[in-house]
Amino acid sequence: MRGVTGRSGQIFTLLQGGALPRQAAAFAQLEAYWLALRGEGRLLPERSRFDPRGVADILNYLILLERIAPGQLRVRLAGQSVSDLFGLSPEGMPLTALISPESRGAVAARMEEVFRRPAILEMDLSTPAGLLRQSIATRLLLLPMTGRDGSCDRAIACLISEARPAGRVLRFGLENSRFREVPPAEKGVIPARQPRFEEAERLPRGGAATAPAQPPYLRLVKG
Repeated sequence: MRGVTGRSGQIFTLLQGGALPRQAAAFAQLEAYWLALRGEGRLLPERSRFDPRGVADILNYLILLERIAPGQLRVRLAGQSVSDLFGLSPEGMPLTALISPESRGAVAARMEEVFRRPAILEMDLSTPAGLLRQSIATRLLLLPMTGRDGSCDRAIACLISEARPAGRVLRFGLENSRFREVPPAEKGVIPARQPRFEEAERLPRGGAATAPAQPPYLRLVKG
């Protein structure tokens, strides 16, 4: 085991061998790309500027979302690993279809804050453990974007789970969440960088889900 020093000087423990957790590495890559898309002087990037080639190696975990009502986000495009969690192609479905009924209100309220403030949101989710099954941990990063009219009604998300394809919709409860303010844009384009750790990261027991054999892709829903 070894550690990395965060901005506050606190040392956080990494996995044995020094490998970054899959979630932290993917989240850092997406956030760096999202920041770079803003361009000079813009707080949020435009959805139209998103190019899948910029994040090709994490496409399986990405979701493009549209805000259709307060706290309600519709899946516009989704990677294969996300489709596996839904148990079917999720385009056109609400993101809360993955959330257990008892957590939907809390998750919807937090997602609405992303667009109202705007802010960056990370959520820790898990399925309930049963007599013969372990809890399945999942993490979600949600980053706001602007749509065609300039309003904050789009988002890009990264959803990574230890779950294997189940052929059915898995529903997750909310464990905890963290908001971060969107960094100011006075300095313009921000290049990609290594993640800055603000809290301990760990992989769920059993390790991260393996990437599917087929090439990553996103599917588009019309309308």
